[in-house]
Amino acid sequence: MIAREKFTSQSNLKLDDRVRIHIVAMLVLILVGMARLFLHVRTNLITDGVFITEPFLRGTPSMAPVLFANMGALGLIVLLDPGSTPVELA
Repeated sequence: MIAREKFTSQSNLKLDDRVRIHIVAMLVLILVGMARLFLHVRTNLITDGVFITEPFLRGTPSMAPVLFANMGALGLIVLLDPGSTPVELA
């Protein structure tokens, strides 16, 4: 707790502002990952949306951009409170 108070007092941003910045950054990562996935898949589709497996095997990596979305989701999961009780669905 002392380290957190010390860090907060040295920074111009409040803790809530830093959390908002973190959330925005993680959402941007997710959006960029999805946009890049779309562009990579579109690049691998040759003409008129015809699906040919060869460009997917040797062309631009289609699943690599999803790593951005995964890191964004992981960054949002980090913000969850581990002590909270799960919501039971009735």
